[in-house]
Amino acid sequence: MYFCWDFSKKKSQFFLSQNGMNLILFDSVLRNNLYPLTLTRTTSDLRVGMVTIRQKWEKLLSLPSYSLTDFYLKPKFPLVVEDDNLFIDGSLLPTPDLVTQILKLSPGKALAGKDTVLAFRIDRKELIIHEKAILNRKTTTSSPFFKKIIPIDQETQYIQINHLSDIFVHNKNAILYDFQLFTKDKTSQVASPTNLIIGNPNHLFIEEGVEMEGAIINVTEGYIYLGKNAKIMEGALLKGTVAIGEEATVMPYSRLSNGTTIGPHCKVGGEINNVVFMGYSNKAHDGFIGNAVIGEWCNIGAGSNFSNLKNNYGTVRQWFYPDHNYKNTGLQFCGIVMGDYSKCSIGSNFNTGTVVGIACNLFGADFHDRYVKSFSFGPKDHQYLINKIDKVIETASIVCQRRHLYLSHTDQQLLEYLFLLENLETE
Repeated sequence: MYFCWDFSKKKSQFFLSQNGMNLILFDSVLRNNLYPLTLTRTTSDLRVGMVTIRQKWEKLLSLPSYSLTDFYLKPKFPLVVEDDNLFIDGSLLPTPDLVTQILKLSPGKALAGKDTVLAFRIDRKELIIHEKAILNRKTTTSSPFFKKIIPIDQETQYIQINHLSDIFVHNKNAILYDFQLFTKDKTSQVASPTNLIIGNPNHLFIEEGVEMEGAIINVTEGYIYLGKNAKIMEGALLKGTVAIGEEATVMPYSRLSNGTTIGPHCKVGGEINNVVFMGYSNKAHDGFIGNAVIGEWCNIGAGSNFSNLKNNYGTVRQWFYPDHNYKNTGLQFCGIVMGDYSKCSIGSNFNTGTVVGIACNLFGADFHDRYVKSFSFGPKDHQYLINKIDKVIETASIVCQRRHLYLSHTDQQLLEYLFLLENLETE
């Protein structure tokens, strides 16, 4: 069965599909904690480590996956339902023990941690009976379609991405896990002798097509992964546990350190420490960024800097969308989170724990507000304005074309919907 969403009718439809066990990654209420990054994607499509959460589960289970998420994301992340369906919370990072327990589930049973359902298995008949509850993601331990709730073993450790800061906090260990998973039984390319490799060369994995000359790679205390066709330019320093995605570019004399992931097709430079770039974003020039997450299709102007430590060394408060207020992260080091399609001009400055929404166009030399709403433009005369949606789409289209891609009709509709939602909430 295939679920599709009609924006005009807002009514679900099922279509038949014939296969074996079906993997569905569902968004729980935790997805709201991860705005603005999950305004434009499911939780499982967040990049944590070398790859996305979805790619980890697909690799481990050798299955394609589908999504159960909010209605407006369904055209981009469809739901396919079959005779035997395994639902897993998309915020979960897989571990061997967790995978073993999930695969033991039989239809009608759910695996739970505390009061939260982590995974459940359901056949087509029961799914049809409880269609409305499941499609509305009412998957709590009290849901009627679970025949038995199995508590997770107390000794089983598992990690959920509950808050924005969890992405960079867990990124180093996620890279280490992915390194073993995705390089197993593969042979690394040999680094050119023009490069300086410090430490165990077995801790460096180079995919096919990587261009790297005159770089410094320090793997004395970590593992470094260089994705297919990545470019590491002269004088670049990579130290600790670092992952560089496919077709990404690290500019000359850049300094990338522990816990950093550069997603596919990004171009980065300057000093970068414990940062996740989701993909297709640029920070090509000097300037510091640390303990941060940058979405897709972002551009950071030359000389921009991002604070990750308060002057008093205290814990950092960060904007928390569900509360419409700031919340203490408990972290001493916490930098920026920037949503998809956002841009900032040269010399931009951002304070500790700043959250920037999606599709913002920011400029000016003063420090920006610590929370900037989606689609903001400015500040102009000390105030942020709301950009025009046609300008947002026009810019996004041009940016995609520079990567020889195009902004799909589905992505345009997604931006239009979120723009409308933002304006309605403002009013």
